[in-house]
Amino acid sequence: MEAERLIMNKLSGTMIITITLTQSAFVVLLLLTSTTSQFAWAQAPASNTSSSKPTIFPPDSQPYGLTYGEWTAKWWQWADSIPTTNNPMLDQTGKDCAQGQNQTGPVWFLAGTGAGSAERTCTVPSGKAVLLPIINSVSIRDADQTKEELLAGNKELLDKVTTVEASVDGIPLQNLSSYRIQSPLFNMTLPKDNVLGDPEGTYLAVSDGYWIFLEPLSPGQHEIRLHGAIIEPTSPTPSFETVVTYHLTI
Repeated sequence: MEAERLIMNKLSGTMIITITLTQSAFVVLLLLTSTTSQFAWAQAPASNTSSSKPTIFPPDSQPYGLTYGEWTAKWWQWADSIPTTNNPMLDQTGKDCAQGQNQTGPVWFLAGTGAGSAERTCTVPSGKAVLLPIINSVSIRDADQTKEELLAGNKELLDKVTTVEASVDGIPLQNLSSYRIQSPLFNMTLPKDNVLGDPEGTYLAVSDGYWIFLEPLSPGQHEIRLHGAIIEPTSPTPSFETVVTYHLTI
């Protein structure tokens, strides 16, 4: 059986979270970013940003002792633990960037959008690495579903992605296909008023998607732009598209 629900944010740059129930597995599409130090920088940084070129952790590295996949699981545990009233994924301006952040940890998480566009202005503490997605998904296991079915369903969804683009300080990032990261299986706890609209509780989950994981940015102003989309072969327009811009102060 297959069912689909849409949750829409009424603010400009509509936020849409699509939840598809296939073989009792919840699948949620969300925009995020992916990067790595293997990217080719195509042009000089914008003149109004810091002169230091950002450095991206390679996809096979272990930043701060964890793999990319383990960090993406932590990102989802952060993002889905925050109620809808102040969840950064539903934020259009950046006012909720600091919600739920571990102020003593080495990594600062930035959210994407479910669909549509958003432009956010955020302050990130100096010395923090920054993790965010271009486009990704998370699947929650149903009681009757095997782990193999959970993993396969989530992968099938991300296999349909056709557009993955990102830039940092005006520099387009390339080789983004190298930054498609699948998480290990992990537990995700949802609060009562969660963005997925599911009953509160703890679920077994897995994530797949394209991410950017920046080493700590230099003090000053930085800009990150992300674009992800799914375009079906028989459709002239994207079936899913997300665009987000971050104006960061370090």
